[in-house]
Amino acid sequence: MLGPDGKVYTVVKTDYVRPDFLDAYVANAQTVWQLVEVSEEPDAGPGGYDGETVIPDELDHPLAGTVYGATDTTKEN
Repeated sequence: MLGPDGKVYTVVKTDYVRPDFLDAYVANAQTVWQLVEVSEEPDAGPGGYDGETVIPDELDHPLAGTVYGATDTTKEN
């Protein structure tokens, strides 16, 4: 992105997104970011596959706004 000082800055944001709402997430992200890349390798993220999952409110998806609590509460996230 171009900063107010005229310099070019790179901003990297990493999100871990469930496959069942990945398309809606990418479509939304493309309205905000200049470049959106999706890894070929599935990655559950730091919370693992048992961690909490939040589906953002702003997505065009029937489950938008849903929060799925952690299924294994013995792990520290």
